[in-house]
Amino acid sequence: MKLAGRFEFTIHEIATVVGVKKRAAEMRAAREAWPYTETTVQGGRQRLYPMDRLPEAVQLEIVVAQRREHEREAAAKAAADTKLQARIKAQWEEAWRHAKGWRKKEAEARHDALLEVERVRREEGVSLTEARKRVAAQAREAGIKGREVRTLIRVAKLVERIPRPHWLAFLLPEAKEGRPPAEIHPLAWAAFKKDWLRLEEPDAAACYRRVARLAKAHPDWLPLPCIKTFTRLVARELPASVRVYMREGDEALAQLGPKITRDRSDLAALAIVNADGHTFDVAVRFPDGTIGRPVMVGWQDVYSGKLLSYRIGRSETADLVRLAFCDMVEKYGIPQRAHLDNGRAFASKTNTGGIPTRYRYKVKPEDPQGVLTRLGVDVRWVTPYNGKAKPIERAWRDFATDVAKRSEFAGAYTGNSPTTKPENYGSHAVPLDEFLRVVADGVAEYNARTGRRSEVADGRSFDETFAESYARTVVTKASREQLAMLLLASEVVMVNRRDGNMTLAGNRYWDEKVCDFALGQRVELRFDPAALHAGVHVFSLDGAYIGSAECTAALGWNTTEGMQRARKLQAEWKKRSRALAKVEEARSAHVPSELPLIPEPELPAAAAVALYQPPRKPAPVEADAQEDEGTAERAVFWIDMAKKRNAL
Repeated sequence: MKLAGRFEFTIHEIATVVGVKKRAAEMRAAREAWPYTETTVQGGRQRLYPMDRLPEAVQLEIVVAQRREHEREAAAKAAADTKLQARIKAQWEEAWRHAKGWRKKEAEARHDALLEVERVRREEGVSLTEARKRVAAQAREAGIKGREVRTLIRVAKLVERIPRPHWLAFLLPEAKEGRPPAEIHPLAWAAFKKDWLRLEEPDAAACYRRVARLAKAHPDWLPLPCIKTFTRLVARELPASVRVYMREGDEALAQLGPKITRDRSDLAALAIVNADGHTFDVAVRFPDGTIGRPVMVGWQDVYSGKLLSYRIGRSETADLVRLAFCDMVEKYGIPQRAHLDNGRAFASKTNTGGIPTRYRYKVKPEDPQGVLTRLGVDVRWVTPYNGKAKPIERAWRDFATDVAKRSEFAGAYTGNSPTTKPENYGSHAVPLDEFLRVVADGVAEYNARTGRRSEVADGRSFDETFAESYARTVVTKASREQLAMLLLASEVVMVNRRDGNMTLAGNRYWDEKVCDFALGQRVELRFDPAALHAGVHVFSLDGAYIGSAECTAALGWNTTEGMQRARKLQAEWKKRSRALAKVEEARSAHVPSELPLIPEPELPAAAAVALYQPPRKPAPVEADAQEDEGTAERAVFWIDMAKKRNAL
């Protein structure tokens, strides 16, 4: 019985809504003369009572019943819609996503056929049956299979009550059940995986042959399926990440993982710098005649990619890192942050001392502050050989190909491995001056090359990108005194408590101020490693400057002039010390020094007085007497011997 949307009702419907029997409703209608209309229905005539002519109580009951019926229909429709949406979602995510290619192509062909039927029916104004016949006829003429009338009817039933945008997912044909895979004994499969999942990357065929040999000793493994079954099972059951990690290692797994893109647009010039060392694959002849491959330590601006400074030496040392950093600070300014790896040169106390998270060498409270620490640079330790954390790694690849293989280095190029040595390997060694000139030109070309494709360069060169940002950046500059001190190396030594000397690299240093104020204490020496005899600057461990100390070199036996000068300096120092001592004596002359006498304390009265009783003599013992006689005889014997020696 449907009441919603109607305005005329039968007596049976009214009785049902009101909750009385049909006969009682008929008697009330006759008694109250409810108006009605008659219609012809199957089996006779039927009375219909208009709702607006019924009593108000009956109308109210009908309205309540209609509202309940409307709510039930709305709830049922919502449940059906929810069920349909869940079905549509499952069809797209489960059936369509995992369907093979031929099934998706067949679904697209069915979809095109249904749309063609709709088009013919709409444009030509024919019935659905006629439209299907015409589409089937056109398909036969064009030689297209799968568009017979019965096929179109069957396909249309698949998308009944399905919204048109989702037809494609429901038109997938049934999946064909293939032949079930061959069974593999679990132990045979485990033996194959154990052999195949190794870093040596053995061939699958060789692993299969070894499993076949094992199966002869284990008949329950037989029969073994073909090798294709094993390889398909590998692809189906072992994730690619597991295969790569167990056969190729950590680095290959990292390459397989998600890639991280770093946006530099939120940085500015000198906001972050990074540094690293690079060994050139070029044979260079140094001034002392030795031949080697020089090392370049460079500092690069992360925002622009420009190589700001560099130094070249025989090896990657802390001094090379420090000097290259100071070159950058002197020319451009102090960076805010530095990304470094934890190499021995970069994590040395000279450069990064005072950083608690250095994780290199032993961190001590008395460690001197390094160059970067003194300037307030925020040091971040990053993963070595990681181009994303240190973009300078990418720059070294350009130098290895563009600079190391220049024509000026013909015959001196060594290759980056023993297997990449050129035919003319070892035929030439480049002089150091020529090498430095070519590298300087290569650095200038690297910074000036246009067409850079980073998001901040946008076709410009590294020089132009850096200059544009540098012009609108607040840069902190170091003073001349700071630069002079930063260019020096540092070392913590102990001032000798006895003579006030300090020892560094076999040299002795002495200064009057150091002797006066830091005797027996640890101090920080700053010095030029190339000129140790020029003297050192002495600082306290908290950074306060004490003074400069000269190197007291050893004097030869025949160096009269040097000895006289040393004695003169020593005499002057003693004279000054004695004069200071006299001043101190004069200052303390008026201070009273005579100590007052300590009075003798009064003797208190004793608690009680006892009388003296002499001790009793012990009884004589014969053995003691004999022992005393023997002792006396020995004494007489030694006295006689002494008299004889004196007589002689």
